[in-house]
Amino acid sequence: MRVCPKCGHQAGEDVIFCPQDGARLVGEEDSHEGVPRPDPRLGMVLAGRYRIVRRIGEGGMGVVYEAEHVELGKPVALKVLREDFTQKQDLVERFKQEARSAASIGHENIIDVSDFGTTEDGGIFFAMELLRGEDLADVLQREVRLPLERAARIVAQMCRALHAAHQKGIIHRDLKPENVFLVRKDDRRDIVKVLDFGIAKMTTLDAEGRRLTKTGVIFGTPEYMAPEQARGQTLDLRVDVYATGVMLYEMLAGQVPFTGESFMAILTQHLFSEVKPLSQVAPDVAVPAAVESVIYKAMAKDRDERYGTMLEMLEDLQRALQGLPVEHRHSTLPPLSVPPPRDSGERAAWTAATAAA
Repeated sequence: MRVCPKCGHQAGEDVIFCPQDGARLVGEEDSHEGVPRPDPRLGMVLAGRYRIVRRIGEGGMGVVYEAEHVELGKPVALKVLREDFTQKQDLVERFKQEARSAASIGHENIIDVSDFGTTEDGGIFFAMELLRGEDLADVLQREVRLPLERAARIVAQMCRALHAAHQKGIIHRDLKPENVFLVRKDDRRDIVKVLDFGIAKMTTLDAEGRRLTKTGVIFGTPEYMAPEQARGQTLDLRVDVYATGVMLYEMLAGQVPFTGESFMAILTQHLFSEVKPLSQVAPDVAVPAAVESVIYKAMAKDRDERYGTMLEMLEDLQRALQGLPVEHRHSTLPPLSVPPPRDSGERAAWTAATAAA
């Protein structure tokens, strides 16, 4: 028996390459570092209805498989929570939240979640549409920069998807290239699907009708964190506006605006450093000044100076691409009043939560 080192697919001794992903197969007895043992779930039927076909990938929360509905023959992707997480109620709730959030939005540019269930051995999973393509992180790793037209097309779909989420009271909070999947379908490419609502937050309304998340815990990825997120403050939808601005900058410049050797070094730059102009970072890339102004407005340190909605950002981006002046509108949301950390103990709690995320 031979095994694929990437997806765990098993084949006969006469098969050299994996029929799923093209990787060279290795002997089952080959246990050197980097070669996984065959996944015991391959070929199993979970919850009496999904037959596992192959392993697609693994993240911090669980493993994703390609599967087939045994009655309908429909291919799906299954995300199965890690076995050691099933006894941790906070992580189980986070996993459920990811499924609920994505399922409730119902937008063509957001991953569609269709089912949730438990396995015979007590595992937890949810089913979602099976996507063919690659995530934006893989694209940027290969191509470094994207042409303005392509980057704008991707961001436009992101803006519409996130607007739909915000309309449902859902803030993503962890937008990054790994969570933007670019689907290839027939002769079309770059059909955006926003993924991973694992730390998305259902907002509540304050006394003035503003949608807010609670203070005190920092979640997210440092390169894409808004200043208020870095401080552990109350969040609203403008945290997603900021991250979208960072990603548009990255697609055009070939690098994120802020880097550092540590989590806190990057967060400090989001708080206090100015974004280097694209003309300095990528002088050989012609980006209209109006497009740059859209990025800088989306990434304003003061969220009251950002776009108030994703659609406002999209409208200005479209105007900039057409050579029209952008509106430079102020946020339509009223100012937020967020208290600073109360004491050193609270700061320490935030730092610990940041490290855990």
